[in-house]
Amino acid sequence: MKMGVIFANPLEELVEFQEMNRDLEQGKGPLQVSGCVDSQKVHLISETAGSLRWKLIVTYDDSRAREIYEDYRTFDPAVFLYPAKDLLFYSSDIHGNLLTRQRMQVFKHLMEDEAGTIVTTVDGLMDRLLPLSEIRNSRIAVVSGESLKTEEMKEALAGQGYERVGQVDGMGQFSVRGGIIDIFR
Repeated sequence: MKMGVIFANPLEELVEFQEMNRDLEQGKGPLQVSGCVDSQKVHLISETAGSLRWKLIVTYDDSRAREIYEDYRTFDPAVFLYPAKDLLFYSSDIHGNLLTRQRMQVFKHLMEDEAGTIVTTVDGLMDRLLPLSEIRNSRIAVVSGESLKTEEMKEALAGQGYERVGQVDGMGQFSVRGGIIDIFR
């Protein structure tokens, strides 16, 4: 059961909330909402976009995106944080490609899940990405016990953006030793 259902009724009684939802259903927008205090914004967002399968929340910086992500999980567990690339290495990723792993998880959920909410920043929204259909079509299926051609697999993994390393210790890395390919996905 979605947690937001407990809180939905008071919002649905507000005329402004009804008008806003009607405008969204009619494709009017963008809509401006003001006067909502910070503690109520995430609840309002979760209830406003209730009928949409996929929702996108864009905010001004990483700390606010994380805050919205944490708060939104109260109303919907199918929420995913898409962090922007750290182009200036200001907040260098010292946790073993954590940002890359989070971004890859969002792609995985977009391909496998029916619905959800993605929280990102303006910088994250501006990332140039392949169409999801190309990402989906380039997936590599590996069956347990199946023999693979090492050279083809190395090329496929490198083409997917995996990093070849001597010893695998993080997501997005692979290693080849003899006839064994070690992949951390």
